Amino acid sequence: MPDRVSGHVATGILADGDLVLIPNRTLPEDADLEVLIFPTNVNDRSAIDVLDGWKFSRFAVRGNTVATTMKLRHHSTYASQIGEVDGHELGSALEALDGDVLETLTRLGAIEPGIGAIDPAWLAAVDRIERERRRPKLAGHDLESYRDIAPIWCIFFCFCQPHQGG
Repeated sequence: MPDRVSGHVATGILADGDLVLIPNRTLPEDADLEVLIFPTNVNDRSAIDVLDGWKFSRFAVRGNTVATTMKLRHHSTYASQIGEVDGHELGSALEALDGDVLETLTRLGAIEPGIGAIDPAWLAAVDRIERERRRPKLAGHDLESYRDIAPIWCIFFCFCQPHQGG
């Protein structure tokens, strides 16, 4: 797709450092998908992971997709967004809620309500936020003499002996 808003296929939940749970969706097997991972309380200073998926697993009951998992090529900088649940309670709740994964995990207290809602404005802002985060930060040191450089450098660089770093 030409942009991340029109190309948005599904919302997932980071279930492990390198695994995304996509509730009630099947993904195209030939899809070249980009995964954007950001915190639920995203803002302009949030780190946004842009990762690729390499393996999909589909989970269905009687032909109805319950979820798809996507294994990521690299670990996210974020931790799992799903809390612990009892396996028996999970199975019972999925059965009672006819496989509605988001509602099940919400009722079990494993995810925050509304975690699956993605504001398209944040998808549109990802390119801008990534550019701003990559821009080098500049700290200026205007000194009176060349000798004044040495004490500053010897804080940061190990080639100064004796090393003055703390």
